[in-house]
This record gives sequence, structure tokens and C-alpha cells, in this order.
Amino acid sequence: MSIIRHSDLAVSPWANGAGTTRQVAAEPEGSTIDSFDWRVSIADVVRECSFSAFP
Repeated sequence: MSIIRHSDLAVSPWANGAGTTRQVAAEPEGSTIDSFDWRVSIADVVRECSFSAFP
């Protein structure tokens, strides 16, 4: 088990500018937003918007 601190996670802005994401884990490791099988992330929504659909 390891401790993952919120402040240590990289912040990625959403393409629509309505929020940011901090990725906690994804499989396969090193995958991109277009190639993950599953992902755990923390989102900060800064304005009202529709959620993006992932294929």
C-alpha cells in the first residue's frame, strides 16, 4: 500500500476549460487519455457543463 497525496498529483485541464483532473491510477500503466482500460481520477468542476463521453 502507498500513500497518494492530492497535492502530489499532476493537474490536467479539461479540453472544454470547465475543470481539471488529477489522475490517481490508470491501467495499463503509462496509458494516455485515449488508451486507458480503466482510470481513477479526481475532478474539480469550475463551471456548469456536460460530462465528456469516453469510448
